[in-house]
This record gives sequence, structure tokens and C-alpha cells, in this order.
Amino acid sequence: MARSPAFKRSPLAITAACLVGLALIVINGLYLIAERIPQSQAERSIAIAPWRGQGYGDAAVDILSDPKAASQRTSQIRSLALNAIMRSPLETGAYYALVRVLEAEGKESLADRLAKATEDLSRHDPNVQLYLTSRAAVRNDVGGVMRHLNVVLRTSRSARSVAFPILCNALTDQRSIALVARNMRDNANWVIPFVEQCSSSAPTVGNLAQTLLEAPAIARDALPRVHVNILANLVEQKKLSLAGRYYAMVTRSPADRDGRIMDRFDRVDELPHFDWVATADGGVYIDQLGAGGGVAVSTDTSLVPLMERMHTLAPGRYRLVSQVKDLELPARASMFWTIQCFGTDASLAVLQLRTSRRPQAVTFDVPDSNCEGQQVRLRSDGAGQSREITAEIPFVRIEQASRPASGKEPAG
Repeated sequence: MARSPAFKRSPLAITAACLVGLALIVINGLYLIAERIPQSQAERSIAIAPWRGQGYGDAAVDILSDPKAASQRTSQIRSLALNAIMRSPLETGAYYALVRVLEAEGKESLADRLAKATEDLSRHDPNVQLYLTSRAAVRNDVGGVMRHLNVVLRTSRSARSVAFPILCNALTDQRSIALVARNMRDNANWVIPFVEQCSSSAPTVGNLAQTLLEAPAIARDALPRVHVNILANLVEQKKLSLAGRYYAMVTRSPADRDGRIMDRFDRVDELPHFDWVATADGGVYIDQLGAGGGVAVSTDTSLVPLMERMHTLAPGRYRLVSQVKDLELPARASMFWTIQCFGTDASLAVLQLRTSRRPQAVTFDVPDSNCEGQQVRLRSDGAGQSREITAEIPFVRIEQASRPASGKEPAG
């Protein structure tokens, strides 16, 4: 049987195939080049690849980044957006540009419908989500604000600079606390950076603290400076009970069930106000005697306040209990604990210290008003002498002598 002759391509066909292949390579190369051009140079992208819809969409969005230019170039924005959609019907940036044009023309209802349709097309466009966030805020729809912001923050790291201030401001609304906490408990990648930024915003720090109380695992993952900022702001704003609850949550140190607050000085100078802090500018030496093993204090007797920390006890009757070992004092000098209401000089109790095998105690009352926080201070009185005072203090303790009048347990 005769073999069929092999198919032979004509020189013209081979040339045409080569030209088509070369054209495809060039077009693909131009497309890749255009894709790498940043949005701010969108016009260059259009010049390189005019068939590519994203270039037109990027150009429209780029104009919108300058509000003054956008207000004067709405026709150009519309034209670019329509060109983008004609070439790439799924180009969400172009639809967002049209949304903003409609908004500028006062057609907000139509703009809202187009924005929702664009969201259905793709939930990953941060500009569309931020627009929907702003519209939800206008409607006072806290849930809507949170829903759209959560999408933005999950899908666009670059949007944080815009979204974080909005979310932080949303915390001024008490209704947002539970919603923010619920989103934060998802442990999305934006949570810790948001907490760090918002913790320095004094107007919302109270609600941020309440939010973190509902999401304690998130709070404990935050950097120490976050807790420093929050506690410092809360105390400055006199939100002392909230500060006490926040401190107890972060340090996992609530009062015992019987209301006893045992302090073995295991936290010194880490968090403001609620950790032990050396109050004198210099000359006070505080050594911790092992983990939870008490503290050794050495000071020049000319210095009166030595160290202090804050509590937030509910109104009621309490006992201040402490023990001292190896107290060395010059004649007529003394060392003693005082407890007083925060921001006042009025003393609730004074406990004079002396070396003893048994604890010493004094009873005091926390009044019903104007005493939300209490400062416990270790003081010395050198009686005008300049010799050194040293002491080893295993613990200081506050315990209930009777149940607080409010029926609340001490916060710590």
C-alpha cells in the first residue's frame, strides 16, 4: 500500500505562524509590563497596553485619590471607568469610580445600589468596602460598619491607615464594644496592630479596655506598651475601677474568693500605677527576694515615700496586714504603710512597722464616694537623720473585714 505523502507547509504559512507567535509574545510581554506598573502611573499602563481594562480603572481610582482633582474631573473619571468596564467587565475599580461619580452628583441611592452590586461581584475591593463603611456610619448602622471594616482589614494591609482610625472612632459608641470584641476573637491578622494603635487614643481608650475585657486572649497577646498606654490613660481619666479590672485581667491576678489580696511583690515597675513603683527619684533600692518571696528595701532616711501601688476596692471595711523581718532603723526613725484615696492626701489607715514573727494589721474603711482607687504606700521617716533604713518585707495583704457595701468583690 502506498504511503500518503507528508504534509508540507508552505513558506507563507510558516512565516504567518511565526508572526502570530511573535505578536502573542509581544502582547503578553506588554501585558505583564503593564501589570507591574503601579496604580499611580496608570496612564503609562494604558499607553503600553490600551486593551487592558485594569489600566483605565486604575487611572480613574488614581484621580479619586485627590479630592480636589476628582471634583473637577468627574467626566474623565466616568469615561475611564466605562472604558475599563468595556474591556474588562469584572473590573471592580471601575465600578467603584462610577460609585464615587454618582455620589458626587448627589445620586446617593443609585451609588449605594451600584456599590452593593460591586460587593457581590467581589468582596475584596477595599475601596468599595470603605465606601460601604462610610454609608453604614451615616445610617448609624454599627453592625454594618463592623462588617465592612472587618472585610477591609482582612483583605488589604494597606487599608489599615484608613480603617484603623474609623474603627477606633467607632468605639466611642457603646454598642460597638460587643461587635468589635466578637470580630477580635476571630484573631484576624489585623487585631494586634489595631489594638496597639488605638491604645494611644485617649478618647476611646475606656471602650477599648472594655472590648479587651471581652477578648482577654487578645489583650494578653498585645505588647506591654499597649497595657501601659491603656492603664495610664484610664487612670488619667479617673476610670479607676475599669483600670483595676483591666489590670487584673492582663496579669491574671484577681482577688481571692474571700476578698483577700495577697501581694508578695512579684510585679515591680512593669505596668503603671497597679504594679509596685519606686516613688522616690533616687536612693531607694528594691530587691525582689525570689519569685513571690517578698522584697528587701534599702533607703536613705531623708526620703519619705519609698514605693506604692494602687488598688480599686469596693466600699466596705478591710484590714491592711503586713510582716517585716530584719528592720533596721536609727533612733526615732520609722517605717510604715499608709493607704489613702487616690488623688487626695487624706489617710485611710497607717500601719507602723516593726520586726516581728507575726503579721501586723490595721482596719480601715473605704467610703462610698470619692474613693474609687486607693494607693498603698511604704513610707519612712528619718527624724531628720541621714542614716540608712533597711527592711525585708515578705508580704503586704488587704483582706475584707466585712463584705463591701456594694456587694462587689474587690477588683485588685
